[in-house]
Amino acid sequence: MDGMSSAGGFEMPGDVAAAVATEELVVHGWDLALATGQPFESDPASLGVALGFLEQFSTPETAASRGDAYGPVVEVADDAPMLDRVVAFSGRDPNWSPI
Repeated sequence: MDGMSSAGGFEMPGDVAAAVATEELVVHGWDLALATGQPFESDPASLGVALGFLEQFSTPETAASRGDAYGPVVEVADDAPMLDRVVAFSGRDPNWSPI
């Protein structure tokens, strides 16, 4: 968590790199589970880290900083489960099903 790290050609503080890695594991874990018809669960701490990371650039004012990494935020209810909010903030529809 201390010092600097790099990922994808970007230098970042270790704590930011940890948040990015956690978000990637949660979101792509959900992607993989959905694609293979498997259930997906994540622990509340990881969901909180992922949500906190994604919230930083999920407002209309910060939408331009999303770049190509994420689609537009998908609207979900304010009381939606935390996993649904993480998925929605990453630009995915938590209600979508390939079946």
